[in-house]
Amino acid sequence: MPLKQKIKWEEFEFTIYEQAGHTLFSAAIEFTVDGKRVLAIGDQYQEDDGQFNYVYHNKFRIWDYIDSAKLYKTVNPDILISGHWEPVIVTEEFLRRIEEKGKELEQLHRDLLPLNELDLGAEGFGASFHPYQTEVEPGKTFSVTVEIKNPFHEEKEVFAKMITPMDWSVDKGEFKAKFTSMETTQFTTYITVPLGTTGYRERIAVDLTVGEHHFGQHAEALVTILGGDK
Repeated sequence: MPLKQKIKWEEFEFTIYEQAGHTLFSAAIEFTVDGKRVLAIGDQYQEDDGQFNYVYHNKFRIWDYIDSAKLYKTVNPDILISGHWEPVIVTEEFLRRIEEKGKELEQLHRDLLPLNELDLGAEGFGASFHPYQTEVEPGKTFSVTVEIKNPFHEEKEVFAKMITPMDWSVDKGEFKAKFTSMETTQFTTYITVPLGTTGYRERIAVDLTVGEHHFGQHAEALVTILGGDK
């Protein structure tokens, strides 16, 4: 569905906004009921004190709560509804408080993280798998896409190596390329599970080296093998 455009459903009109913070791809949804402008925010804030609810593994970025505070100020809703807590009646004080808290949160991360040396973001990972969980039958092949990043502020050679159980077959076990500063790219590989194999949430991983820095096994994915031989 499109962002920042009215979507009509029965007697209601909804507008969807990007709202990263709790998760990178979450959204806020605006609509009007009985003359009150309502903004559904999911799990972005807790209670009426604007307590944060970010999760690093959900790709939280240090400026996300500044962006959401700006969004709320622009939409100017009367009521916030969330995924778990009581509705919040929005006041100027509430909008001011979440804006100040968002700026403080970003500054705390800038003070604590070595972003000038290497920037792995708030989550602290230079690699990730998509999908994170896979189900496959014995003897079958599945694919995973690995996203990798050069976290340094200069060009580096990036080397990524797939780690799997010893008897699994990997189509593309290694990836090597020159990355510009902060460049991110993806590569896809195909993995075959041998016949006779069973397992629940078996681990695969990617071992990451950027320049002279060996980060080790920086990301994992889970593979469940279904049933028996086919």
